[in-house]
Amino acid sequence: MVFLYAHYLETQKRNIFSNLELKMKNYSFTLSGDKDIVVDIVNRKKRDYYTLNKETLKLYTPINDTTDLVIAYPKKAFNAKIERAKDDLALKFIILSIIGAVVSFLFALYSLKPIKESMRLLDSFIKDIIHDLNTPITSILINLKLLDIENEEINNIKQSANTIAMLHTNLDNYLRDKSLESKELDLKPIVEESIEFFKYIYNNLNWQVELESVVTIGDKSAIHRVVNNLISNACKYNVTKGYIKIVLRDNSLLIENDSYGVKDSKKVFDRFYKESERGLGIGLSIVKRLLKKMNYKIYFRTKGSKVRVLLTFR
Repeated sequence: MVFLYAHYLETQKRNIFSNLELKMKNYSFTLSGDKDIVVDIVNRKKRDYYTLNKETLKLYTPINDTTDLVIAYPKKAFNAKIERAKDDLALKFIILSIIGAVVSFLFALYSLKPIKESMRLLDSFIKDIIHDLNTPITSILINLKLLDIENEEINNIKQSANTIAMLHTNLDNYLRDKSLESKELDLKPIVEESIEFFKYIYNNLNWQVELESVVTIGDKSAIHRVVNNLISNACKYNVTKGYIKIVLRDNSLLIENDSYGVKDSKKVFDRFYKESERGLGIGLSIVKRLLKKMNYKIYFRTKGSKVRVLLTFR
C-alpha cells in the first residue's frame, strides 16, 4: 500500500508539472491565463526555449535578436499544488483502505462460516459421543463390582475399565465448563485412592509415599481429577524401574518422578502440547484450569531427568 501511494504520488507530481509547462507555453503566446504566472523581459542568452525548468520553474521564449520573454511560476504556489495532490491522494487511499478492510472482513466471515459450522457440528458430535459413552462405562464398572470373583484377569479388566472411565472424564472436563463446589474435605483419601489405582498398573515403579491428613476447601471431583492427571503423567512418562515420590503434608502435595527429560517445561500446561505420541495433550491443561478455578497454585520444576510438581492448597 505504501509503495502504491508513493508511485501514484510521483505520477501526480509529473502530471502537475506537465500541465504547468503546457499552461506556461500557452501563456507565452496569449499572455493570459493563470494569475500566479509572472512575466519579465531579459537579455538574450544561450538557453533552452519553450522548456520549463524543474528547479527554477521558468520558461523562456524569444522576442527578438536581443531579448527573451521569461515566464515564471512561484515555487510556493507550485508546492501548494503538490500538497493538495498529496492530501487528495491520501484521502482516496484511506477511503480505499477502509473499503478494502471491510470487504476483506466480510469475505473472511463468509469464508469462515462453513468452517465454524463444521466446528460446531464436530463439537456437538463429540459431546454426544461422550454422553453416550457414559452409560456403558458406568454399566461395566458397576457389573465388575458386583462380580464376586478375584483373579488377575478380572483385575486387569477393572483397571482397563477405570482407565477408559478416566479418559472419558478428562474429555468431558475439557469440553464442558462445569461450575465447581466449594466445601471442606480431606485430601488424604483422594490421594490414596489415586495411588492405589496407578500403583496396580505401574507396579514396576518404586513408589515412595508419605501422606498426612490435609483439610482444605475445594471441589472433591475437581481435586480428584487433578491428582489423577498428575500421578498419571508421573507414571506414563517415567523411566523403566524408575521412582515416583508422593508427599502430602502442610497444605501441599509434592509429586516427583524420574523421566527421560522435558524439552520445554514452560509449555507443559498448554492445551494439546505433548512431547511424545502418547496421550491427547489435554491432561495438564485441565489441571491448570481446575486449579485456577479453585484458587490453588501449581509449580512445575525439572532438574536433569527429575520432574517435580508442587501443588499448594488454600
